[in-house]
Amino acid sequence: MLERLGLPPDVFDRSADEQRREVERREGLYRSGQDGLELRGCSVILTDDGLATGATMKAAVEAVRKAEPRRLIVAVPVAARVTADEFRGMLRGPGEEFICLYEAEALDGVGRWYDDFRQIQDVEVGELLDAAAC
Repeated sequence: MLERLGLPPDVFDRSADEQRREVERREGLYRSGQDGLELRGCSVILTDDGLATGATMKAAVEAVRKAEPRRLIVAVPVAARVTADEFRGMLRGPGEEFICLYEAEALDGVGRWYDDFRQIQDVEVGELLDAAAC
């Protein structure tokens, strides 16, 4: 892909390093030095503002499955129809479910489905995580 885009590998490597540092920064901030939530035997609802390709949500589903929750639900307000179909096929295990309010033929950007698409601030994420419990 890098060759097709005409990008040298070091551009990708620098960008990947920046993103890795940002993930580590947020993880440290959001977890406040604590371990992750214990999900085994819990009901877990994964949600997002919408699914275009669903790549991030697929990674989240796989990570949560490893924690062996009692129930796993993916709930989104909007998704590309093809992506919704993929999730319905993927979430077929016991206690697994996919909920989507609207499936779009073409989802050219999740933000266009919202009147207000502001990003949530780190402080609010931390407050929500602090309040979360199984």
